[in-house]
Amino acid sequence: MKKQVAIFFVLFLAAASLSAQNLISSVAGKWSITKYQSKTKMQTRSGTLIFSPDGTFQSEGIYFVVQTGLFRTDENRQVLIIETPEGISEWTASVKNDVLRLRSIKGKGPRTYMTLMRLKATDDISSIKAIEK
Repeated sequence: MKKQVAIFFVLFLAAASLSAQNLISSVAGKWSITKYQSKTKMQTRSGTLIFSPDGTFQSEGIYFVVQTGLFRTDENRQVLIIETPEGISEWTASVKNDVLRLRSIKGKGPRTYMTLMRLKATDDISSIKAIEK
């Protein structure tokens, strides 16, 4: 019985570490902010975030405004760390079905929640065509 529990525990840890190691590759891409909520305001459709595979970060939107920076992940805690000229912020992150959910880790400011949808190449083309019209 002890052997079965030990095997189960090892398999559980292996599965947990495998899913944790996918966070950095899961967030890479272009994301549209569909919902932003803080203690003071709630908005929908408020910008985009781009996480490049080389670790660079670009934003256009309500929370980060227009700026660039760097990002990395803490795979053990499932945390996304964003570094901009204005400072470092940490976010608990989860990705499921092309939806990225971010929750700010308590710091100086109020708790912030964001829901983002992954933009595919066809989404970019259709949004450009809508702007041109």
